[in-house]
Amino acid sequence: MRKGKWIFLAVAVVSIALFAACDPYSGLYEERFQTASNSKKDIVIGVVHNESISKDFLLEGVRMAIDELNDGGGVLGRKIHPIYYDDKASPDRGERIAWKLAKNTDMIAVVGHSHSDVAVPASAIYNIAGMVFLTPWATNPGLIRKKASFTFRNVPSDQDFGSQMAQLAKRLNFGKVAVISERALYGMRLANIFSEKAQKLGIDITVRRSYFRSQRDFKVLIANMMDYEFQAVFLAGHMPKAAQLIKDARCLNVEVPFLGGDSLFSPLLSKIAGKAAEGTIVPDIFDPR
Repeated sequence: MRKGKWIFLAVAVVSIALFAACDPYSGLYEERFQTASNSKKDIVIGVVHNESISKDFLLEGVRMAIDELNDGGGVLGRKIHPIYYDDKASPDRGERIAWKLAKNTDMIAVVGHSHSDVAVPASAIYNIAGMVFLTPWATNPGLIRKKASFTFRNVPSDQDFGSQMAQLAKRLNFGKVAVISERALYGMRLANIFSEKAQKLGIDITVRRSYFRSQRDFKVLIANMMDYEFQAVFLAGHMPKAAQLIKDARCLNVEVPFLGGDSLFSPLLSKIAGKAAEGTIVPDIFDPR
């Protein structure tokens, strides 16, 4: 793990030079390269989290990693200095933060932006400004693009998660599945990936429903599905609304298992849904090293 942290920050220091003359924003490239090359300065990074879903996972993990690195002498003999922001899962707020960080040429890298609909436009800003960007959660397949030379992630994409969950549904003999998705980029795309793969595997998608991110009560949506037959529900949505939907479903005596996307892998699932969360299957990644 220590080696991986060192490699990312070393990439942030070194790779900025590679594209310094290839873009109208090369002034930012050059200034950032000078900062990255100055061995007497701390390495400044931005940490953009969303406190509603990732406070424990991202902030505590980043702080632990930085403390470990700094206690060991830093990276390339330089201390890591983080500056924290909360994008509140808002694309507009995320874009404003991204421009603010991009114009700060003392900062050479950014970790964060949990939601794909925030991370994708932010990545474009960081890329034109020559800033290394690593997201721990954004799973949009389009995030890693041919010209996005400074953009990285350390999780699989929705294509992987959706396909794997469809294969799991097949292995569990769920021949008929209902699909519910949040009406946002992440939810609709993940639901489509799951549905397409499931149908290729011979699973019948008997009903599909969607909801708005601002929605608070899901009982009507669920009640309208009760006339359909299904052995499981695939839920593609963000926390905390996804947990509330599961809780409402159990209140209406929906007893079949819920399958989710990676966004359901959160302490909020059991905190909000309580016992209703039992039987929910969520994917995540595991590195045995």
